[in-house]
Amino acid sequence: MRIEDGIAEYDRQSEAYIPIEEVKRSDDPQIQAHWKALAEDRLEDLIADAHTFRPRVAEATERLIASHPGQRVLAVCHGGVICAALAEVIGIERTLWFEAGYASIHRIFASRAGIRSIASINETGHLRGVE
Repeated sequence: MRIEDGIAEYDRQSEAYIPIEEVKRSDDPQIQAHWKALAEDRLEDLIADAHTFRPRVAEATERLIASHPGQRVLAVCHGGVICAALAEVIGIERTLWFEAGYASIHRIFASRAGIRSIASINETGHLRGVE
């Protein structure tokens, strides 16, 4: 096991974490503004280094792939990182484009020729029966 700082979540410097379900339900105007920024993919309204987040995730993902040729790699991270990594693979501009489920699995195939493809998004079958 190793820690890859490049796949740390965009809000890793925050003083507190509020689950997304609470963010969505909140009546607090500040939290509502936070949710609106997330929903509109406006990371620049939430963090100072928004312009470096997605490239940092992409570079870290490529480092993980390159350091394990022919192997499977398991990376544990949060939803923003997952969105950014998958957005890079499919080539879309939007970084925060879907809500990754808690403990969901997302698989990227990586060829040695540099081709990346998505094998699955938001797999949760392993969570059946878990409350």
